[in-house]
Amino acid sequence: MEITIKILAHILTAITSAALAVFIITHGGFIETPQKLVTIDATQALLGFIQTIDKDMPDDAYAIAVVEYQKQLEKEIVELAESQGLVVINAAVVLSGGTDITQYAVDRVLDK
Repeated sequence: MEITIKILAHILTAITSAALAVFIITHGGFIETPQKLVTIDATQALLGFIQTIDKDMPDDAYAIAVVEYQKQLEKEIVELAESQGLVVINAAVVLSGGTDITQYAVDRVLDK
């Protein structure tokens, strides 16, 4: 199960990075109003979810739950960015600066 978690964490990080890159390209560079730079830590976002699920869940149900969580997290990030005029960047590529919205986004998805 531990290797599955590590693999899923890498997959989630890659998917989230790609989704955020697309959002930044399509929304971030062409808006004339100033935007605030925020970050999200995809690994921490996944760990936040993993801590809430049943450890005895079958692997196939676990994989489905992770994919569904990832979809909901991406949706929440995009909605937040659009409604607040934010540019969201993966925290792994930011050396310093930017407000971390990881816990906020995770809490919003888990509360739904």
